[in-house]
Amino acid sequence: MLRRGLWVGPAAVVVVGLAVFGAAAAQPTAPVAASAAAGHYDRLCLACHGTAGDGQGPAAPWLWPPPRDLTSGRFKWRSTPLGAAATDDDLATTIRHGAPGTSMPAFGDVLADAEIDALVALVRGFGGGAPALRSRARRRRRPTVIAPS
Repeated sequence: MLRRGLWVGPAAVVVVGLAVFGAAAAQPTAPVAASAAAGHYDRLCLACHGTAGDGQGPAAPWLWPPPRDLTSGRFKWRSTPLGAAATDDDLATTIRHGAPGTSMPAFGDVLADAEIDALVALVRGFGGGAPALRSRARRRRRPTVIAPS
């Protein structure tokens, strides 16, 4: 086809298409977008952990032990000492391998590492990041006993 001195034919369209596709394919793989992580959460996690991540999903009443409340920032399966926050690797390991003795399945066979990392970031967001855990043990003040004089 000749239009204003420019010939565009099927071969030109193929060449331009290959150039665009080749440039896109040459780009490094970007990290999984937050929207993709939200989609994975909706599909794989929401039924148990709920839309707010509070462990009150539609399936939660039928699970024992109950699903983890992700908004608290407390995670049972961790490599850190008591009182310290779980690491991103701890959360990724739990997502990848599940939690034995609970209803938390392993997702390592269905999610790529980048997708698991994106889910870890999303889970961290429920609790406002990675707060340091506080010990549940509270110190009680003992009354001061004054001996009679």
